[in-house]
Amino acid sequence: MICPHCSSPRHNLCAAGFRLEVDMTTLADACSDFSAAHLHESKAHLLGTPAPAAETEPANVPFSSSTLVVLPAFEDTGLGTYGSQLAAARIPAVLKDGKLEIGAFHGQYGQTHLVVMASDDNPAGERMNVLFIGLGKRAECAEKSVCGLVGTALESAVSGLYEHVVIAMSDFTGATVNGRQIGAVSRCRLAQSIIEDQSDRVLQRMTLIVQAEQVPALCQGIDITGPLCSSCDHPHAGMMILPRK
Repeated sequence: MICPHCSSPRHNLCAAGFRLEVDMTTLADACSDFSAAHLHESKAHLLGTPAPAAETEPANVPFSSSTLVVLPAFEDTGLGTYGSQLAAARIPAVLKDGKLEIGAFHGQYGQTHLVVMASDDNPAGERMNVLFIGLGKRAECAEKSVCGLVGTALESAVSGLYEHVVIAMSDFTGATVNGRQIGAVSRCRLAQSIIEDQSDRVLQRMTLIVQAEQVPALCQGIDITGPLCSSCDHPHAGMMILPRK
């Protein structure tokens, strides 16, 4: 593959070719406030072109008007820490006795379920929705599960015309996936999305929520240029067309 930005045959997309921002925040910070406004605040920059600066917008108005929060759900253990706390705070109707309960959605690999949330009580009235993605049994998750999760998150965000996608990578704790794999696979899948689908025409920003102990390894992984697989078949955890609101 030749990089469409710098024409190098050594990677699929160089760092300069990312025309959207990739950043990260820790689980502790993300759990301190579940509002869209908090997610829109500046996070630790990882890659790409920084999102529009705050000084270009009216005071106290976030740059993004639409956010999709993506939560992995496991068939045997349900939601992770961030998913459970966000659901309890913002969409308690999807929980029963603290566990996820949404009709036919059981966290099986490939299942998805979108929850349309009410707008935050703020001047901008941002659209913030939640997408649950089933990944099967936690112990069986590997790089392909991360690839499918990120790929589905990006496709769903673009088809739903979201400017900001937030992925709770922190909830992979306990699965056989480390921070370095999360960083490398996230970059590779985003690069493919930009090259093939021009996702950066819609998306302005991708935020990864991670465990504090995952940060050093993730920062190493995000610098690994792809493609990672010699014959990538673009695995998908599922695909859906999200409604506009």
